[in-house]
Amino acid sequence: MDNRTSLAKYALVIVTASSLWTCGTRFGEGTNLSDSGDLKTVSPASLLVQNAPTPALKVLFFGDSGKGNQEQAATAAAMTKHCASAGCDMALLLGDNIYPVGVTSIHDKQFQTKFEEPYKDLNLIFHVILGNHDTYSGPAGINAELDYSNISSKWRMPARYYNFKEGNAEFFALDTNTLLDEAAQIQWLEDSLQASTARWKVIYGHHPIYSIGEHGTPGKSQARYRQQLEPIICKYKAVYLSGHEHLIQVNALPCGGTAIVAGAAAERTTPYEKTIKKQKDTLKFFTRDQLGFGYATFTEDAITIDFLDENSESLYSYRIN
Repeated sequence: MDNRTSLAKYALVIVTASSLWTCGTRFGEGTNLSDSGDLKTVSPASLLVQNAPTPALKVLFFGDSGKGNQEQAATAAAMTKHCASAGCDMALLLGDNIYPVGVTSIHDKQFQTKFEEPYKDLNLIFHVILGNHDTYSGPAGINAELDYSNISSKWRMPARYYNFKEGNAEFFALDTNTLLDEAAQIQWLEDSLQASTARWKVIYGHHPIYSIGEHGTPGKSQARYRQQLEPIICKYKAVYLSGHEHLIQVNALPCGGTAIVAGAAAERTTPYEKTIKKQKDTLKFFTRDQLGFGYATFTEDAITIDFLDENSESLYSYRIN
C-alpha cells in the first residue's frame, strides 16, 4: 500500500426508488493513508424510500472477472442466459474488476473491453468493490473506478466502502486492500451492522477468510482477514462473499455465519489438497478447475445460493435459514 499517497475523508448518500447507499472514503488529496480519521455517515429516516414487498430478491455475484478473455465472455453469456430464465435484480462485483493493473482514467478503454462489452446484455446495476489488481495503478486508478459510477449506467461504486439496502437485505461493501490497517473501516462496519434492521446481512470484500487455494496456504494473509472479520460475521450471522481465489467454495461456520468464495468468473484454478483437509469441518462445497458464478435468492425464510458453470449448468445449491 506504499504507492498510495493520500486519502480524503468524505461521506455520500445516494437515494433511488429502490435503494439507499451510505458511503465511506475515497482516495484523493489531503489525509495520509494511515490516518483513518473519523467516518461520517448520513442516513436520515426521511430519506428512506419505502418499497412494496417483493417475493424474492435475486442477485448475481462473482469476482476476478476483468480479463477480457474467452473465459470471461463464456461466463458472462451463462449469466445472461440464467438471468433471462430465472430473473436477476442486481449484481455484486467482488473485485479485480480490471486486470492486470487497473485503469488509468475514467476513459480507459478497459472499462469497455472488460466490463461494458462482456455484460452488455445484462440490464443490471453492478455494485462494485476494489480488488488488489484494481489498486496497482495507484490513487488515480482507484479514483477512476470510483468516478466511473458517474458515467456508466451499470457500474456503481460510490466509495471504497459503503452499504445499501435492497429488498429484505442489506449489503456492506468493503475495501479489504486497506481493511487490516484501517480502524475506521472496521468501526464503520460494526456500527452499520448494529444499526441494520434488515432480515439478511451480506458483507462482501475481495479477500477471503477461508480459502482452499493458494491464498489459504501458510504465510498468506487469509488468517489475518479471518481474525479480523470472522467475529463480526458470527456476531451478526452474516454471509461473507469474496473473490481473490479463482475457484468457488462454501464454508458453513459453526457460529451460524457463512463464508463464500466466488472468484472463477474469468480464470479457474485447482485447490490445494492440504488446505481442503484443514477445512473439512466447515467446507461444504468447492470446485476444481471450474469456471462459474454465484446466484443468490433472498426470501423472508431463507437465502438460496446457487452456483452455475460457464454453460449455465448447476454446480451446487446451498440454503441458509
